[in-house]
Amino acid sequence: MNKKIREKGITLIALVITIVLLLILATITINFAVGNGGIFNRAEEATDIAEQGEANEQAVFDTSMDSWANLVDDSAEEAGIYKTTTKITDSLDNVITIPGGFRIADDSGTNVEDGIVIEDESGNQFVWIPVGEYKTSKGTLTNNLSRRTFTDSGASEIENESEIVINSASGEEFYFYGEENSNSIANYQINSFIKSATNNKGFYIGRYEQGGNGQQCKAGLTPYVNVTRNQAKILAETMYSGNYYVASELISSYAWDTALNFICQTNGEEYKLAKTTDSKYGNIGTNSLNATGQYRVDGIASDNYSNICDMLGNCFEWTTEYSSGNNASPAVARGSDCNDKELSGDARLPNSTSRTNNVLSFRVQLYLK
Repeated sequence: MNKKIREKGITLIALVITIVLLLILATITINFAVGNGGIFNRAEEATDIAEQGEANEQAVFDTSMDSWANLVDDSAEEAGIYKTTTKITDSLDNVITIPGGFRIADDSGTNVEDGIVIEDESGNQFVWIPVGEYKTSKGTLTNNLSRRTFTDSGASEIENESEIVINSASGEEFYFYGEENSNSIANYQINSFIKSATNNKGFYIGRYEQGGNGQQCKAGLTPYVNVTRNQAKILAETMYSGNYYVASELISSYAWDTALNFICQTNGEEYKLAKTTDSKYGNIGTNSLNATGQYRVDGIASDNYSNICDMLGNCFEWTTEYSSGNNASPAVARGSDCNDKELSGDARLPNSTSRTNNVLSFRVQLYLK
């Protein structure tokens, strides 16, 4: 074999060997990269591990947040405070709406007839007044949102803004209308109240006359007296100015008459409660002012009807109703007081907005926003 042929043969063999070596190296490289323990698999595993780590961290974070939320919820539930406005059903299947920031009081009745009482975190208490039809142990009754005149045997509803004429002992006639319709703000307020009370089939009034600093509605307080009508209005309107779910106002003639009609419907003495001047039924004409909710006759609580206290006597109370019968006395107070033996729970007294008296207090109404 000549030299050239030999060189070509060696070159071909070298080439084949080189190709084989390259194939072997390629196989090893591919296996190293994509095999079970290869770089790519290791990279995927690393990615999976990293993602799983992030998921675990998020799970721990979520669990921590859930635990915190549960702690807050448990605290709220333990206090019984509703976080938002909530509808509940009483033992007679009446629907009552509880505003956020309030709970059912421990001494509340179990149904509307007995008096559903709510209270805020400070213990201020209010009673649900049903509007329209509601269920009682006597059957279904109707308590429309309306101004009224009362007799010993019943009540007559008065149309919106219609006048009520009262003949005083002196023979003078006083004309009582709805709320202060000459004031656009008052118009807006009463319309908002009427709309809310109608849509929610109820509203709340203070369980007691206002006491303490004028923004407290609790048992056993000295009534907040010597207050002008405008001062009472401001105190009432700012009591829950920070609550998103409920508005507070000085009680209106609509709320007063609808609440008075309610207690007449649901208590044994019926409409006698609206007209009585007997101290047996409330602190009327005793000449002794009582703490809120504390009036007793022979040791038995009086002026406490469907969990509403002090409505017939103790102090007479400012409202937003107005009178045009006497230009010097456009403001109206309602009810009787401990110093008067002739006034009853339905009484209307025209007064100057700046008048103060040691038995003149006020009461708050609440409506759902």
